[in-house]
Amino acid sequence: MYKRKYSLLFVVFCLVLFAICLNIMFVNAEQYVLKFGHDYMPDSPHNRAALKFKEIVEEKTNGNVKVEVYPAQQLGKGREMIEGMQLGIVQGVALPSSNFAGFDMRISIPDLPFLFSSPEKCHEILDGKIGSELLEVLKEHNMIGAAWWESGFKCFTANFPIRHPDDFIGEKIRVMPSPILLAQFEAYGASALPIDFHELYNALQQGVVDGEENPIATIYNMKFYEVQDYITLSNHGFLGYIVAFSKNWIEQLPEEYQNVILNAAREVAPTQRAEVTKLVEEKYLPEIIAFGAKIIELTEDQREAFKDKAAPVYKVMNDMLDEDGKKLLKKFLDAD
Repeated sequence: MYKRKYSLLFVVFCLVLFAICLNIMFVNAEQYVLKFGHDYMPDSPHNRAALKFKEIVEEKTNGNVKVEVYPAQQLGKGREMIEGMQLGIVQGVALPSSNFAGFDMRISIPDLPFLFSSPEKCHEILDGKIGSELLEVLKEHNMIGAAWWESGFKCFTANFPIRHPDDFIGEKIRVMPSPILLAQFEAYGASALPIDFHELYNALQQGVVDGEENPIATIYNMKFYEVQDYITLSNHGFLGYIVAFSKNWIEQLPEEYQNVILNAAREVAPTQRAEVTKLVEEKYLPEIIAFGAKIIELTEDQREAFKDKAAPVYKVMNDMLDEDGKKLLKKFLDAD
């Protein structure tokens, strides 16, 4: 009788001791803060994807990795965020691939005009071995590329109608900071000017530039349609967002947490893309048309003229790449 009683007390004691130890381990578990920056507005698919990423990471790490999301360039302009990430001041970003071109030209390969034949083929390539190989180059610059989010395929906007490459001759066009995008508009005969994303609305409004290129999602969210008369649905180039993290920072985390963070960025990608597509079709484009913007749809022959005129850009890219970069470019070209 007494023996059973003491055995029961011993079991209870062990369970209490185990619970205390578990609680101590939980309380003492090291916590990490991941500052995650991007350049889109708070009410956007990009920010909702960032918040979903935050939810997944915090849930799967039991709150031991706290994600702080900073939209709308709150952590600085694109290059500033990337440099901050290299230093570990910023732990993660979602930014256009062109923002990384100043660090490694290979990252600009997806910026090439008319590289992908369709969104489906684009996703297949970037989500596959070739896209992963491209992200690997970021490790050479103290960054780890995790996933490809997107804004979609780009259109031309301007205060003049654009139906042929020659319509650009002599016009001032804003471009993102990428030698490839500069070369693209120079091939069309335009004067290409790099202007920061969040300064572009004012630049268009004040006539500093006459036009620009962006996907419909960006044109809507940044309200560029308010200061541009025409939108040409050219779908001439892909605007991908690279989700990347500070290599020094992430490698100091427990391996389990590293995997959670990288996999969460990948997990969110299909939903982020799907939301962009759905909103463009059901909300963004209809509201832009209702506002009064004039929409130009290109014929196949017109679109082919833009493609032919942009062909020299591929030589510009090839000449800028080292041998490994040339091989990677060939893989992209052979894949589609």
